[in-house]
Parts: sequence; structure tokens; C-alpha cells
Amino acid sequence: MKHAFGLVILIAALSVTTADAYTLAELEMQAQSFHPALRAEMQKIQALQGKRLQAGLGPNPVFSYTGAEMGNDGKAGFQGGTVSQEIVTADKLRKDQHVVDQEILAAQYDYSVARLMVIKEVRQAAYEVMLARRVVDYNEKICDIVRNQLEKSESLYKSGQITLADVYQVRLDMKNADWECQQSKVLYWKAWKQLACSVGNPELPADVMEDVLDDPAEKLEWQDIVSKLESRSPELARAQTNYLIASAQYHAEVAKMTPNVTVEAGVQYDCSSRYTTGLVTVSVPFPLRNKNQGAIAQAQAQICQAQSETESAALSIQKRLVDAFISYKTAYEQLEYFQTAIEPEQQKTLDALQQGADRGEVSLTQLQTFKKDVLTQQKNLLQIKAQLKSSKAEIEAFFQ
Repeated sequence: MKHAFGLVILIAALSVTTADAYTLAELEMQAQSFHPALRAEMQKIQALQGKRLQAGLGPNPVFSYTGAEMGNDGKAGFQGGTVSQEIVTADKLRKDQHVVDQEILAAQYDYSVARLMVIKEVRQAAYEVMLARRVVDYNEKICDIVRNQLEKSESLYKSGQITLADVYQVRLDMKNADWECQQSKVLYWKAWKQLACSVGNPELPADVMEDVLDDPAEKLEWQDIVSKLESRSPELARAQTNYLIASAQYHAEVAKMTPNVTVEAGVQYDCSSRYTTGLVTVSVPFPLRNKNQGAIAQAQAQICQAQSETESAALSIQKRLVDAFISYKTAYEQLEYFQTAIEPEQQKTLDALQQGADRGEVSLTQLQTFKKDVLTQQKNLLQIKAQLKSSKAEIEAFFQ
């Protein structure tokens, strides 16, 4: 019931024009501010910043209490304490932080990729709204034409100029046109709900949406797109950060071959002799068996793996870009052909039919039928325009 009410409100909005109509730029800004996918990516960066802070913190000092020979000769024995500190060598802390620095860089690229994906989804969903809105308009115009045909056919039947079967055929056309009109309004509602989810706000109120489907189309060249991909693709840069992470991890593992040094110092008081003694200990692990060789070999393999994955990612990205470019190019050529070859002929034919109808040489039914066919072709042209915009949004999602 709630959805049905929302559909009624949305259908009512079809005939309303306000100065506060949604613009594509406004919806993109909303999505970048509120979409949960982008919030998650930002929180991932914040978590890694905490990880970096922790990676640079050295070991804490250790304080110990020492008591020995307590009760000997009725005395408290030796009483004292020690403090020890592990000293990190080979610049391990900075190298560990450098690993996390690369992880943060990767997370920042992840955010950029996610942001471009969100913008792409918003644009494509908005184009679907624009398309659905225009389809409703065309279907309502077709309904008006068929309604006029029905009125004309009923009049002709009464005067005995056509058969009842002819009237039934027009009535069936009227029912089909009404059905398509109602279905297009349902699809318009669906497009709005999908747009709201793409923005990240399912409760986004339905309103008038700016229409940019008729904006001039840009002819894109493949080489220009490839150049942008190589220099401005966050997805490609993200793939390359895997190598940086693996390389930084390798240097961090090599540094671990150098053992840390532990220094311990303390004092003890002999309660029997009343002498105070000192203690200093320096300990260094002797890397006889464990030289971190396994972790180093793993890091070396991960460097090679990252190089291969980067190459594979580059191929995958370019393959997807080819698909988007071909889709755009096909729609562009279809639109260009329709506008240069078909539309002029449509106009010539419509003018000729109109003049013929004015002279009584062409029936009104013929004229109305052709107008209906033209509107149907215009609906198909809208699909091409929407595909052109959607494909361009797909292409632009590859670039920062």
C-alpha cells in the first residue's frame, strides 16, 4: 500500500514542473556525501592510519622486582629491581610503517575507484529516469492519437463507411496503448527508486529531474581514451600499489634478519652486608636457525605475484574499456544515422501527408497512423540516446 501511494505521487509529479528540479550534479554530490560504500572506504583509510601509528611504536620498557636469599640469617636477603629495554635495530619500525603507507595509498585508490563507481551508477540511473519520463510522454501522445482514431472510426461506422471489425481493431489498439502508458509509469517509478538507492538515500523524494538526453553527443576517439587510462585511472594505479606493498614488505622482512638488542640494568641491596650492587645485561639473539628466510622468500614471491596481477589487471581494465567504447561508438553512429538520414525523410513525409490531408487526398486515419509511427520511432531513438549517455558514464568511470 505504501508503494502504491508512492507510485500515485510519482505519477502526479509527471505533470508538475518546479524550479527545484533535481540536477545530475546535485545527485552526484549527495551520493558522494552519504553513500555507505564511500563511508566504508573512508573508514578503511582511518583504520589503516591507526595501524600505521601502531607499527611505528617501539617496545615498552620492562620493570622487574628481584628478591633473593630472603630469610637467610634472618635477613631480607637481596632486594632490588631491574629495567630492560628491547632496542629495535635496522630501522625496522620505519620500514613497517612504510608497508602500511603503501596500504593506505592502496586504500585511497580504492576510495577513488568506489567514488567513480558510485557516480557512474548515479548517472546511469538518472539517465534511466530521464528516459522513462520521456517514454511516458510519448506513450500519452500515442494514446491521444489512438483515442482520436477511435472516435473517428466510431463516427465512420455509424455512417456505414467501415465495418464493426474495423472499430474493434481500433479499440484493441486503444487498450494496448493504455496498457503501455500505465506500464511506462510503473517503469518510471522503478527508475526513481533505483536512482534513490544509487544515491544512497532510498527515501529520496520523487521530483522533476533535469533532462540532458538531447544534449549534443561527443565523438570519442580510442587513442584519447587509452591515454587517459594510462595517466588517470585510479583502478590501474590501485593494481600497481600491490607491487609497492609487496616490495615494502620484502625490505621489512630483510630488516628482520638483524636481531634486536635487549639491554637490562638493575640494582640490588644486600640486607646482610648492607652493600648495594649493580647489574647490567646485554642480550642479542644468535640467528643460527631462524634468519627469517621463509618470510623473505614469501615476500619475494609476492613481488612476482604482484607484477603479474598488475599486468592482468591492466588487461582486464582495457578489455572492459573496449566494451564500453564499442557500446558508445555503436550508439553514436546509430544516433548520427537517424538524425541525418531518417529524421529529414520523416519530416518530408509528414509534411506531404499533412498537405494531402488538407487537400482531402489523404485520410485523417493515414495521417494519425503515421504520426503514431513517428512517435514510436522517437521512443526508440530515446533508447539510443540513453544508451549513449550510459556508455559515456561507463567510460568516464575509468578516469580520476
